[in-house]
Amino acid sequence: MFIKFKDKTWRFYLYRFFMNGRFSRGVLLLYCMQLGLNLLEFGTIQTVYNLVKLISEIPSGIIADRFRKSTVVSVGAFLCSISSFLLFLLPLMSMDNYISLLLLFSLDSLGSALISGTDESLIFETLKIEKKEKKFIEVLGNAEIIGLIVLAIATASGGIIFSNYFSAVFLLQCIFYILAGLMIIKIDNRNIEGKKANKIQFNIREQFHEIIDFLSCSKVVIYLVLFLTFLMLYANFMITFIQGAFLEIGFKEEIISVLIAGVTLAGVLGAYISRFLGNAHFRIFFTLSVACFLMGIFFLSSSEKILSVVGFFMINILVDLVYPYISEKLNILLEDSMRATVFSIFNTLVGFFSLALYPLLGYLFDKTSYSIIYLGTGIISFIILSVLAMYLSNKNVNGV
Repeated sequence: MFIKFKDKTWRFYLYRFFMNGRFSRGVLLLYCMQLGLNLLEFGTIQTVYNLVKLISEIPSGIIADRFRKSTVVSVGAFLCSISSFLLFLLPLMSMDNYISLLLLFSLDSLGSALISGTDESLIFETLKIEKKEKKFIEVLGNAEIIGLIVLAIATASGGIIFSNYFSAVFLLQCIFYILAGLMIIKIDNRNIEGKKANKIQFNIREQFHEIIDFLSCSKVVIYLVLFLTFLMLYANFMITFIQGAFLEIGFKEEIISVLIAGVTLAGVLGAYISRFLGNAHFRIFFTLSVACFLMGIFFLSSSEKILSVVGFFMINILVDLVYPYISEKLNILLEDSMRATVFSIFNTLVGFFSLALYPLLGYLFDKTSYSIIYLGTGIISFIILSVLAMYLSNKNVNGV
């Protein structure tokens, strides 16, 4: 059952509800094509989006750790809302659509960078003040469930809205982002903010050195971040190219859309299960996670339709199960002054590897079958995850 909406937790749930109202998620390419862009231009916009987020991640994390996190997150939400509102108006403007889209997607990327990791650090610190930090994984799991359900509904309804007036998805998205910003800004951790006021004279270089010193003494944090990075990296590229993979084995386009929407909802299962794994020892948790990952990649790379779908669902559910668990452990291990920054480092790593690997993977997919690439990259990922899991199996948060 969900935790009762009391204190500030309910605001976090509502924030996640509204922030996942990404009605444009399933129609971004179609929207850009309506404005006259070709696939190369759309791909360039996506590259710029990821590049801006990559560059912004660590600075935004440092800003969040130095100032009030709720303000930083709300500013990020409002930047996303401004971007969405201007994207709604863009078809009515006499402007260069390509340049305008580059700028507006970059603005959305900057807003997303301010949000990523900071919102979770904020709710952890909120629970910590109330001496309820052990509830974090349950709260985060609940928030993930809410977010996934809303995201699935928004994605499906966005297609219907798009067919009636194609840019209206961004107007509705803008409203949701504004409401998200209003929800999160009300969470005010005065105890922690007071402590930050005493540290504000530290410059960014000193803070960065402080983080490096901490990480050099806490290898567990590094291994947890790397485990999550490589798991997310494989899952992200799998989802990015899954349409082509499913077409290759004979699925029709309309069925593929249903499967992608279905896997979003299936993530609820992983998020729900994670609520009961907070006390699981590293050895058990990471051994089972790696085993499930291996099984998932073998199923995914199969030429059999049912097995491929099972593998696709398994890996997605695994990600939604692993993320809350590792997030809780990282929040416990990290100090308040560096929590958002370390999560930003994680997002930066995912973004960096994505920028480096996606062009190569796109080239390889043109040269060989999807199943071979999924299997090959999956085995490499499995080896890396296994090495990380072996180290983590001998550790636990309480022993760090």
